Amino acid sequence: MFDKKAVFQVIGCLINQPSLLDTYLLSIDDFDGEDFHQIIFGCIYNLYNQGVNVIDCFAIDTFISNYEKQYKIFTDNNGIDYVNDAASMCEPQNFDYNFNRLKKMSLLRYYESQGFDTRGIYDPTVVDPDEQELQRKKFDSYTIDQIIDCVEIAFVGTPKAKFQVTASSGQLAGVGLKDLIEKFRKTPEMGFPMQSKFMNFLLRGARKKTFYLRSGATGSGKSRLSFADTCCAAIPWIYDLEKKEWKYTGFSVPSLIISTELDIEEVQSIILAFVSGVEEGHIIDNDYREGEYERVQQASDYIMSAPLYIEFLPNFDMDDVEGMIKRYYREKNVLLVNFDYLQTSIKLMMQMATLSKGVRLREDQVLFMFSDCLKTCATKMKVHVDSGTQLNGEYKDAKEKDQSILRGQRYGPVTPYPSYQRGVIFWMMLTGKPGIEKVKVIPCHI
Repeated sequence: MFDKKAVFQVIGCLINQPSLLDTYLLSIDDFDGEDFHQIIFGCIYNLYNQGVNVIDCFAIDTFISNYEKQYKIFTDNNGIDYVNDAASMCEPQNFDYNFNRLKKMSLLRYYESQGFDTRGIYDPTVVDPDEQELQRKKFDSYTIDQIIDCVEIAFVGTPKAKFQVTASSGQLAGVGLKDLIEKFRKTPEMGFPMQSKFMNFLLRGARKKTFYLRSGATGSGKSRLSFADTCCAAIPWIYDLEKKEWKYTGFSVPSLIISTELDIEEVQSIILAFVSGVEEGHIIDNDYREGEYERVQQASDYIMSAPLYIEFLPNFDMDDVEGMIKRYYREKNVLLVNFDYLQTSIKLMMQMATLSKGVRLREDQVLFMFSDCLKTCATKMKVHVDSGTQLNGEYKDAKEKDQSILRGQRYGPVTPYPSYQRGVIFWMMLTGKPGIEKVKVIPCHI
């Protein structure tokens, strides 16, 4: 399962333009068909990583000659002629095609080495010319992700559907109802604290197995409000500006902030400002008022001792975010996650294009699917997740402030964001400064 023509073209292009290695992920395993090709690729790879930008047959011959066994294989296969032919006969405009074919073959070899039968995708034993042509066209039409999907369906999805028994969870509505009443009497369902007394009253705090989504215009303070809510649950001491004293919250919940735009230092300065009650500008400009520097130092001690984690994830898809939440839940026992914030990225759009089989999705549809993913994470892992979205340019003039003013809803029909049992999705538009109890809720689904 090795396409020598594709290998020939890829090697030729790499010789002429070794900087392709910066963009295209290739490894020695991708050339695991013959030792000869692995030796040439390994030579190109090592020369380029040692700073050699002009790679020709002389440079390759000189490098390989230092290794007796490899050099014999190279010379026995007329390596110099091969390298010269590859460099002169390659077609750079077809590099993507040959690269993808090379990687697909490498993927099939990997599956075969793991014991998977991949003949349904590509069968190298076919001898009939017509069948070979049909199979070649079919294989060329596959992307790497589609091949992976085919294998998962065959070896994961089909056995699940055929053998996995899903137990019924249905019952009479009244079964266990008395116990439920007593449970709520002893421990009323309340979530982790949020900075807003109004939101604590309205939503009963940041409850487990729920997903909260707030929206606001650019610069309205969505991130700061979300970070403040996370701090209330994760950091046990926060400075009370009204009473001029440190307030003990009683909470130290393992929490995670996933930032997509602000780097870690920018998130840290926002958190430090909220916990200490010192304006962020005073901190980053070193322009402290009396007693502020000491408060900031004390706040940093409280933050450092709290189970609050920060991840910077500028380019992501749903699998990246879900995997990160699962990892922190498993390794750090995180119960509250703040994802800042729902937006499209290049990687996410590529994933959506694959999932939709090339059907073009509007931005609001993409964000709908992403919010569904976050809600599923919250429900499965019994954690609280909150996030935010932007409002579009029409929110100021809109008479009915509903989901149609969310970013991505400017054109086309409205696709409502989901409302789930035990899930909360709400939209906020600030009418005052961040942190002040002046919010307008539009609308609220509980």
